[in-house]
Amino acid sequence: MHRKGTAVNYLFIFFLLFFINCSFNLKPQVTKLNVLPAGTLVLKFSRNIKGPIDLSIDGVRIKVDQTNKGGNMLTISGLEATSHRYTLSSPNDAFGPSSAEVVLPDDQGIVIPVFTQSFDSILYGTTKSNVTADNPKNIKAILNKQ
Repeated sequence: MHRKGTAVNYLFIFFLLFFINCSFNLKPQVTKLNVLPAGTLVLKFSRNIKGPIDLSIDGVRIKVDQTNKGGNMLTISGLEATSHRYTLSSPNDAFGPSSAEVVLPDDQGIVIPVFTQSFDSILYGTTKSNVTADNPKNIKAILNKQ
């Protein structure tokens, strides 16, 4: 014989266990809000790149610190809170977009995702060494890993 009450009991126990399981998984999601300092532009690449990277901002070449063994973020600091046009190029990587215009707000920096694909653009001959960048003193660019 099968009782009607046992099915109801099993259903009650099932919902009770389900509720207990859900309540343990509902922890407050407290995360530190990563606010970039004002005047900071971060170009987040879709993959790690080794460089070299040639960076120009508003027509001025910026020296990129590439002392690490590559990275997936290019952090540019010391920019004014205004509109800037950046251009990226590399003999080993293609960027999408390779140039764009960004507007930096007064209160924080911004992060821009950049699609990156590796290739070797040197078909014949050797690479030419780039002319040293005439870097403004207040602007710094660092290629690092996240």
